[in-house]
Amino acid sequence: MKINTDHVDGHPTLEVVTSLRTDGYNVDVQETRVCPSSSTEEVYYLQNIETTTEAYPADIVESQTKPWVCSCPNFLFQHSPVTDSGPNTVGEMGQCKHIISEVRTAKAKNDDKQSTL
Repeated sequence: MKINTDHVDGHPTLEVVTSLRTDGYNVDVQETRVCPSSSTEEVYYLQNIETTTEAYPADIVESQTKPWVCSCPNFLFQHSPVTDSGPNTVGEMGQCKHIISEVRTAKAKNDDKQSTL
């Protein structure tokens, strides 16, 4: 579910985004979505960010990437470079079930909107 940010001042700041910026990554939030949890009554924020695969890269243009990040604890502690138990760089980040579910749904809707030749 995409959040309409036309009438709000920017996007919410996720803990993972704050940590990446602290670690030297230049992070620009492109899109914010919400995804309900399938196991609890909680809702998590998902953000599509533009950043680099590593902090302070030698070639910024070559190392640009647009990964999705999530506010859920699983993503923060298992799939992001924010903690010691996660990957070391953004380029090695994984995806939690919320990202997989929401990105697949968004892609399917875009595919349905395409016209056939």
